Amino acid sequence: MSLARRATPDDAEELVRLRKVMQDSYLGPHPDVSWQPAAIETLRRRLADPDGDLTAFVVERPGGLAACVVGTIEYRLGGPGNPHGVSGQVLSGRSGRISERGLAWCIARRRKEPTRSVGD
Repeated sequence: MSLARRATPDDAEELVRLRKVMQDSYLGPHPDVSWQPAAIETLRRRLADPDGDLTAFVVERPGGLAACVVGTIEYRLGGPGNPHGVSGQVLSGRSGRISERGLAWCIARRRKEPTRSVGD
């Protein structure tokens, strides 16, 4: 049984790997990985700020991460339906293993309870 936990800066490389797995599954394999070092550094910096506008929750498996959910908070000009202008986006990623599919969805559903088992 896997537990979801909040991601740390040490997870940045694996989060970027999962991002590539997800992109390749939707768009087809792409050989360009030149963007990854910059993405890893950005994630390390942003995950280091516990009060920042980006957070992630992950599920581990031997040798890396099985799945993740990444959420961002954005601030835009307020309006009638959103006077403070706060909005968010949830992104997910997964490994290519069939047995681990659905874990990102489980993390997203239980993101308010990061220590609960995602197999329950």
